[in-house]
Amino acid sequence: MRYLPDNLDFRLPKFIVSPQVSSKIQAGTACLMILPFRPQPSVCSLTLANLGIDTASDDDLLMIARQAFAAGMILPPIAPIQIGHAFELCSAFVPEKTQRIGTGIVLKMGITRIQSLTAKHWTRCGYASKQEFQMYWQQAAADLTDHANPWCWLIQFTFKG
Repeated sequence: MRYLPDNLDFRLPKFIVSPQVSSKIQAGTACLMILPFRPQPSVCSLTLANLGIDTASDDDLLMIARQAFAAGMILPPIAPIQIGHAFELCSAFVPEKTQRIGTGIVLKMGITRIQSLTAKHWTRCGYASKQEFQMYWQQAAADLTDHANPWCWLIQFTFKG
């Protein structure tokens, strides 16, 4: 007989999208989620010095973060989900009320900064314009207004209805 702890939680993480994005996911034209890092990374000059880095540009920091993630050094709770894991996709039809639209399976994950995003990114998320994406980002990252160039996750997924 095996003992199972009382606090096991088998619920899938929920990602909530707008009805417009939801329809694009269901149609197969959207397959990317962009989520803010929580907490936002901070740069420790001592850690950089230990790695032999005197000064680091934004591009250097991004490269270091990507290498750390690829090496398995950035795990939950910082990473919102892991490659191969499932999540529940829900559509927000009215505030405080969501409807399940299906399940997503994470295919790939990446790290970037908000100012590095291009039209390719927000289009793959299901947004028609940069302005639409920025409206989403203002809600998703409302607590990050003091960060000039916030870090974010790129989560590529496949949709299972």
